[in-house]
Amino acid sequence: MDVARKYKEAYRMDFQDKSGRAVQCKMSCIPIRLCEFPDKELVLAAVYGFGEEPMLLLSGLKMQERKKLCHIITKVYLLRWRIEEYFKFKKQQFELEDLRVMSLQPIRILNFFATLATGYIGLTSSVHRKSIFLEELKECSKRIYEVPKFIFYALGYAIERVLSMSRTGIGGFLVKKVRSQQLNLFEHFKIEDAGALVF
Repeated sequence: MDVARKYKEAYRMDFQDKSGRAVQCKMSCIPIRLCEFPDKELVLAAVYGFGEEPMLLLSGLKMQERKKLCHIITKVYLLRWRIEEYFKFKKQQFELEDLRVMSLQPIRILNFFATLATGYIGLTSSVHRKSIFLEELKECSKRIYEVPKFIFYALGYAIERVLSMSRTGIGGFLVKKVRSQQLNLFEHFKIEDAGALVF
């Protein structure tokens, strides 16, 4: 921290947090060496704007342009929080910590289905970003305030509400296969050999 304070914030990066609010952070890139690894060249990225104290990120990346290096180190670290948010959502939405099972296999199966459902919600929020379907789901979520940028919770609640109104399960949402009026020879003949049809 003492080393970071000696360097001024040389570079700036603007981004949006998960609630859609604009955040401006300033960064410094400091070449350092650790006492335990004197031969290893490291970079300390000091990032200001996330609290009173700067956030210190240590990296072994090498790059001539320091501004680009600072941006890469900070962006990679901030992307890590999306993964944390994904696991947090999956545990809360599907109550994975409140399981009542006797062995590991049912936990794996439930986790698999929760992962599929979370993946579906993620694809829905990214692929159908400007569709009527997504707008209707947002409306079903019944949020008091505006839906935030991380809309997984709103979509999860909306899908749960829509499916809870169905009395027949998801079968009512599936398109039923219409039986063709065309005659099918295989329904009237039995095949014994590859080349012979027998009545």
